[in-house]
Amino acid sequence: MTDQPSSIAAAEFQAAVARRQFALTVATAQARFAPAALVQEVAQTLRGKRQDLVRDGVDTARRYPLPLAGACTAVLLYLLRRPIARLFLRRKPDATPAPSTSLIPESSIKDRPRAAKRKSS
Repeated sequence: MTDQPSSIAAAEFQAAVARRQFALTVATAQARFAPAALVQEVAQTLRGKRQDLVRDGVDTARRYPLPLAGACTAVLLYLLRRPIARLFLRRKPDATPAPSTSLIPESSIKDRPRAAKRKSS
């Protein structure tokens, strides 16, 4: 009968160790999956990807400068197509004015005094 207390004490000790390990695992998981930690991890990953992308772009531009200049020129011309078209398609003013649609000449309309409005009583 003396075996039982020592086996109970050993079982309690093992249970306490298991609880402590479980609590540590839960705390680690909570810290890893906290929203702030996830955002920080994603930001760090994106920062690294961005640096790789910029480095690759610079390397490509150094290897192929003429195609890059051509592509930039094409994009710039596309973005500025309307202002460029306005420069070349400006119309000269017509030498003859448009025909009048009124029977009264405009000069007499402009010079004529306006009739005063009457107040209704």
